[in-house]
Amino acid sequence: MKLGNPKVGDHFIKTGYVMTPREIAAKWVKRIGLGFHPDTSGRNYSPRLSAEEAREYDADMEILFGNEDDPYVLAVEEMEKAGLI
Repeated sequence: MKLGNPKVGDHFIKTGYVMTPREIAAKWVKRIGLGFHPDTSGRNYSPRLSAEEAREYDADMEILFGNEDDPYVLAVEEMEKAGLI
């Protein structure tokens, strides 16, 4: 994983812990379910995410896309683990 840039969003600032791309995908699959699409911005989900959730989501997607070759594979794998597909 290429996490060398501490510009990783509010999660890092609050906890000092950087989630792995897999943990990020799992978190949003748990929250959004089958509707999770890594290329959708936080403000474009329906039902809408709160402003805080949208900021968190967008920061997480920045990490996911910046540190994972294929975020979509992770999303599908996490959906499979969750029994959604």
